[in-house]
Amino acid sequence: SLTAFAQTFEGKVTLAIEDEKSGETQSLDYFTDGTHGAFVVNQEGMDISLIMKKDTMFMVLHPMKMFVAVPFNGEGVKKEGIEEAEGSVVNTGETKVINGMNCTKYLIKTPDKDEATAWFTKELGGFFLFNFDNNGEGPAGMFGNLKELSNQFPVLITEMKDGKEVVMLEVKSVEKMTVDKKLFEIPSDYKSMEQGMFDGQ
Repeated sequence: SLTAFAQTFEGKVTLAIEDEKSGETQSLDYFTDGTHGAFVVNQEGMDISLIMKKDTMFMVLHPMKMFVAVPFNGEGVKKEGIEEAEGSVVNTGETKVINGMNCTKYLIKTPDKDEATAWFTKELGGFFLFNFDNNGEGPAGMFGNLKELSNQFPVLITEMKDGKEVVMLEVKSVEKMTVDKKLFEIPSDYKSMEQGMFDGQ
């Protein structure tokens, strides 16, 4: 069942995301045709796609012609005996236009972090990483507790660090365009890589 948006966005969104370990800003491209979503990122010179299909995310490693399936309900990534950490999301009701999009301000408290301030829009469809519950580990990190926002898209997320406001995520550009459906498919000659290979890292 497809949710009918007032208007379905099709195109490319470029995001800048702060890497918490290195402090460097990483650029991510997100493509959607209104139904499917895919992130394309270049990590250490390697092109990687994150493709969402139903309740599975596929991490596609293009140079190696391999892919990894990551179930979205946290099965297979949950560590035994970890209590579900509770975060909270509060809708402040405050709105403003950012980059031409109507946004609503939310306050997000993560279990181990301070408050983050997040501006979300409904004009770009949903941000599928918010469905990804993996105890705050892995590619989705801080996004795991934000399921209730998964039908919206983050435009700006800031967090207070040492008394300074740090931008964690920011939409840099939005481009309406026809998206090639191949972006949401895994090429037929790519092989599946068992997740076990990642466990030792």
